[in-house]
Amino acid sequence: KTFQSCMPVIDCFEIAVENPKDLKARARTYSQYKSKKTMKYLMGTSPQEVISFISKGWGGRTTDAHITANSGFLDNLLPGDLILADRGFTIQNQ
Repeated sequence: KTFQSCMPVIDCFEIAVENPKDLKARARTYSQYKSKKTMKYLMGTSPQEVISFISKGWGGRTTDAHITANSGFLDNLLPGDLILADRGFTIQNQ
């Protein structure tokens, strides 16, 4: 079955970073999921596996839903576009 109205497949990924000197930055970059300091990025790929979007880096504690809503990704969608994502993305009403 084809997914003609499905544009991107999205997911967030995390990259480990050195421990920041600034205390606020330490708090923002701590990832509960990875149990270390990370930067988190949203990536979108087309059904043909072409990278179509990569967000700026966010601190590792930022939720997937927050990054999706605030990264500019949603601005690229058209009405009726479908997105494939895992259960970490609870953004149905955004």
